[in-house]
Amino acid sequence: MRKKFHYLLLGIGGAYSLTCSDIYAAEPHQLADFATSVHQETTTAGHNPAFLTVLSLPAHLSYLQVSAHIGQGSFYNYQQSKHHTQGGIHTESYYRLNRNITLYGAMGYLQSKGKDMEGTAFINPSAPFHIVEAGSSNKGDKKMETYHLQGGIGWKALPQLSIGASIDYTAANYAKYKDLRHKNTLMDMQVAAGINWQINQAWAVGLSYHYHRNNEAIEFATYGNKDIQYYSLISYGNFYGLKEAFGESGYTASRTPLFTEWHGLSLQGLWYLSPRLQWFSEVFFHSPKGRFGKGTSTSVTFTTHEGTDKGYNGRLSYRKGNCTHIIDGGISCHNLKNYENSYKESTDESNVTQIIYYGSNEVMDRKEWKGKLDYTLYAGRAGRNPKWITGIRTSFYARNTTTSVYPYYRKQDLHQIEAIAHAARSIPHRKGVYTLRLQAGYGTGGGTLKEDGLYTTPGSNQQAPFSREDLLLQEFEYYTAPRSLAGTSLRYEYAWSEKLELYGEVSYQYTRAYRTTQTGTDRHDIGLHIGCRF
Repeated sequence: MRKKFHYLLLGIGGAYSLTCSDIYAAEPHQLADFATSVHQETTTAGHNPAFLTVLSLPAHLSYLQVSAHIGQGSFYNYQQSKHHTQGGIHTESYYRLNRNITLYGAMGYLQSKGKDMEGTAFINPSAPFHIVEAGSSNKGDKKMETYHLQGGIGWKALPQLSIGASIDYTAANYAKYKDLRHKNTLMDMQVAAGINWQINQAWAVGLSYHYHRNNEAIEFATYGNKDIQYYSLISYGNFYGLKEAFGESGYTASRTPLFTEWHGLSLQGLWYLSPRLQWFSEVFFHSPKGRFGKGTSTSVTFTTHEGTDKGYNGRLSYRKGNCTHIIDGGISCHNLKNYENSYKESTDESNVTQIIYYGSNEVMDRKEWKGKLDYTLYAGRAGRNPKWITGIRTSFYARNTTTSVYPYYRKQDLHQIEAIAHAARSIPHRKGVYTLRLQAGYGTGGGTLKEDGLYTTPGSNQQAPFSREDLLLQEFEYYTAPRSLAGTSLRYEYAWSEKLELYGEVSYQYTRAYRTTQTGTDRHDIGLHIGCRF
């Protein structure tokens, strides 16, 4: 029965997480922790499924988990909620079919609810533009359901050559339950194919191709008083753009897809610098492009966008005795430009509407930089799992955005840095293990809220762009305000049998922000996880 479950999960699930390190022999009645085991595998930092064949994980490593989360507090971003609940179920598994084939699979369902929400109508907060309520009087409850399916296979075709393929598929439904209400459907798919060539005992290289397709269709409607006129801000960036009335034409008039796709390449290298020291590196490049519109001659394509994504991910691991030191690093740069089309609708003799385009204007130029540098120490042994886990996580984010509604423009730049120290101690007790985790962190940021200006003198009848200054300040403070956080969690694991382990975990985190005016200062987050490893 257990083998049948693995084949079912891995046949329909899929992946791109990979690895290469040693796992110590387990004591009876103790299974390896999934997250800890995968993190200690060096190549998990990459996205080439061909590296699945170099995994040194146990023959099967799986978990099934049910989780719940409650967030409450006044410190939250503009598209988030003061009161947020979330619940879901997720399963993930690695399975070595034979000495040459390794499989990976994952499935999950997540439901999120928020009260009195406004902000962007899109699921993706990094969309090339946003549709936002023109005022704060129409906040409403929102709900999102997400379905996730992932699967991958790595095959050692030759002693030195491995090939692999993976798919990552997400579908989601998102809705607001107050006028002006919206309903979204999302399809996001990523596929990858790669090779891994073992040049010699000290060096392996890989190359992988990636394709990503994202399609989010959005539809607006009113079910209440039809005599009320609702307005939306078409925010090209920095909450600056066009104020549009809901009606028979425009961005909110009918069901319209926001479509993005990209092709990309990644190059990997794995160096065995010594029997104890390994270093994995990956560089990648993607070129996204897309549109807001159906892309047909009889319907309007309102905007088009294009950009580039490039970056580096790496992991360095050093093992000595019962201690493993891991350093994770990464940096990426994302450039995106959005163009609004100028058009006219024309009806021919057959009563068929044709769209005539006159050109396009650049309305948004955004540059983002992301970086991280993490250190983790796994020390001591309690069977296959470490007695101590300590470390520090650091992250950096910067964004520079220029919004143009000719001849007006608005510029904004912001940056954020954060550091979180964490420690966990596992204490065996009979057939179970208690694990206490503590963490504390601090973050801050800065930048320029806005710089408004003119490219040239506007005409006497030209109207200035519409803006939501409150949301502009709320988002800016969320990123840049100094904040501290502290959290704890308690986990208990019980060995039901040699092949099944049950666990439960409760967690709490408190965040305190300082020097805010538009946002509040406090956030409480409570989590519950119940599951099993097998």
